[in-house]
Amino acid sequence: MIIYLSGEDTFRSRERLKTLRQAFIKKYDPSGINVVHLEGDGLKLETFQAAVASQGFLSSRRFVVVDRPYDADKKTQEAVAQYVREKQIPEETIVVFWTDQEAPTRKRKDAEPSALAAVLRGVKNHEVFDPLEPVEVERWIIRRAKALGSSIERAAAERLAGTVGSNLWSAANELEKLRYLAHGRTITAADVAASVGEPLEADIFAFTDALSRKDTQRASALLEQQLRSGANELYLLTMLARQVRILLSVGDIVQHEPNPATIASRLKLHPFVVKKALQQVRTFSQRELIAAHDQLVEIDFKLKNTQANPRALLELFVLSVCATPSRVL
Repeated sequence: MIIYLSGEDTFRSRERLKTLRQAFIKKYDPSGINVVHLEGDGLKLETFQAAVASQGFLSSRRFVVVDRPYDADKKTQEAVAQYVREKQIPEETIVVFWTDQEAPTRKRKDAEPSALAAVLRGVKNHEVFDPLEPVEVERWIIRRAKALGSSIERAAAERLAGTVGSNLWSAANELEKLRYLAHGRTITAADVAASVGEPLEADIFAFTDALSRKDTQRASALLEQQLRSGANELYLLTMLARQVRILLSVGDIVQHEPNPATIASRLKLHPFVVKKALQQVRTFSQRELIAAHDQLVEIDFKLKNTQANPRALLELFVLSVCATPSRVL
């Protein structure tokens, strides 16, 4: 059996991998001796073959994890792809390919994915873990708190979700701290405010506000503040792109549907997010938003495929957006 776990949400994909491994050990291999972990970096076909084709010790079953397979060299990827394509993996062996790479081995936008990527994307057991939407993050936080033997107010979950965005690693870490802070009682919004701080989304709203006003100084200052606080450039870029997409969607639907609650329901967004978006969308034209989104996509490509300076690219984005004429309302 081949299982392919992919997607940007590495927390949930890692949790899934952990669940699969524990289930295998419980059912087939209490000693864990037939569980093999291979790293893509430095992987060779011979090593892969030996891991998946060898007879299990005191068991007919084997569980093999190939971590980040696209880190292997091209020749190995092609060989492993052929091995998988020709169905040479024994039925008794479970092979799990795990990756967090969105576009493996691509050097150009129009380049084809690697041979291994093409094969793995076609396997029956392909599970994709895309980042959760804000409302889904709130629900995940509530479930996670319960699984940890704690509980959290909905308002607190909303505030925490606004702080961490779609980063479930951060959400899980913050929940661990909060449940100890709460000492057995329900986690409140005040606990989140005291322990975690202001939501990142609030800073993103402020940043896009400054951009809409063409306030270069304010937008640059907010960007610098985020970078100095240690915010990851790619995560910051993701949040910005998400906000621009929200503005585009809200700007489109508000032309024939003025009710914020209905907009929130249709777009599956939190009402607070829609309320803020409605305030901002009046100061942007759709053309401006499309241009801004195109720039962010280009920056994302450069950050992942070149040695370009992330700070410089984001600063140029600010200057470019603020240089366009203000919308006449």
